[in-house]
Amino acid sequence: MKMRDDDLILEVNGTRVRDGFIPRSMKELPIEFHKTATELVLKLVSYGLDEVRYNGTSAMFEVNSLIENSCGLCGWFGSQAQKFRRPSGHRATDEVSFVQSWVVPDKCGGDCKLRHTTVRHENPILMGQENPQCATNLPVTRCAEGCSATSTTKTLASFHCVPSGSTLPTDLTVLAEKSQDLLDLVESHTSCSCEQEKCTA
Repeated sequence: MKMRDDDLILEVNGTRVRDGFIPRSMKELPIEFHKTATELVLKLVSYGLDEVRYNGTSAMFEVNSLIENSCGLCGWFGSQAQKFRRPSGHRATDEVSFVQSWVVPDKCGGDCKLRHTTVRHENPILMGQENPQCATNLPVTRCAEGCSATSTTKTLASFHCVPSGSTLPTDLTVLAEKSQDLLDLVESHTSCSCEQEKCTA
């Protein structure tokens, strides 16, 4: 659920769902959806969501007893073990990185200019290592290429480090499984200005 061009829309895995029409690829999904003058209303009763109402700035949730069988943004009902669970299944280090991990970037040219990317530590200090190279184990939100941040925040991130001269992994899934060698605050972007966004053909 999101606001795009002053219109409330629903997307599932990047596919827009229009009021009264469920795409063929989603026919198996037990979803009910309609739009009022001011809200999007979504129902996934078999998944524990009796109703979700979204007005463009906030969402209201009505859940039933099946919620204890669901996981996601709310974690596992009644379990502290799954608190701050990211979409990848990894646990976020703080509230900011948790919320930002659930940001769904638009395709190039869309409204949301944030992207999930690794960030390198500029000046890591590790005992017994000279000039190590370190990158975040889990992605951080940064503006798309050709865009600049208009607001930022600090979030706690873990870094995987390798000795100077070694090759640091760049694949996000590989980094997520590597050792956490350093904890430090990093700058993450929360909004962007994109006068010259670079879109690949």
